Amino acid sequence: MKKGEKLAIGLACAAIVGVLIGTFYLESIHASRKNFSAAQSNQAGRAGRTRVLSALQRIPRAIDPEALPEPQRRGAMLLTTYCGQCHDLTPPTMHTADEWNDVLLRMRDHITQRRGGILGRIAMPTQKDWAVLQRYLEKNALQALDTNVVTDLDSPAGRTFQELCSRCHTTPDPNLHTVHEWPRVVLRMKAHMQNARLALPDNQVIEESIRFLQAHGRP
Repeated sequence: MKKGEKLAIGLACAAIVGVLIGTFYLESIHASRKNFSAAQSNQAGRAGRTRVLSALQRIPRAIDPEALPEPQRRGAMLLTTYCGQCHDLTPPTMHTADEWNDVLLRMRDHITQRRGGILGRIAMPTQKDWAVLQRYLEKNALQALDTNVVTDLDSPAGRTFQELCSRCHTTPDPNLHTVHEWPRVVLRMKAHMQNARLALPDNQVIEESIRFLQAHGRP
């Protein structure tokens, strides 16, 4: 074999080796980027699921559909049918009327975006059902505290009551329940907090809040 032919073969082999090395290098970079993107996506997904589960933990447990306001009305039935698909049944008093509007918009977005994932088998309410459900929730929503009516909120008992109730929802109007009803209501809220694995208030906080609510509750 002539010297020129040997040189040409050597250059060709070197070129082939260079191409193989470059290809291997580029594939390694692509794989690394792909793995990194997948890791970021998985991390974002886990974070999103954590936020959703954290929010759902605050929903009261074991709400009896018959205990809902007007349980035989269509709004109550829609609440049981649709909202109970993904989490425990939520009472209308979980939020104020203004808050329910935002909550329903958020829930619609969750269903739309996640129907192919962990929420893939749930039913989407029709536009008419959304409207009926919203009217029902707003009608029976939590009545928020009116600071113009309750004037001793700066007292130690008033501050304790506000701090306790605002852990999970808007501070309620003490006039929502009677003097005799408030102890049962507060103890029920404490049970909800325990189910949600939230830090429980001590007995002094519970008793002081009940006394404040009874002082402003209905006879």
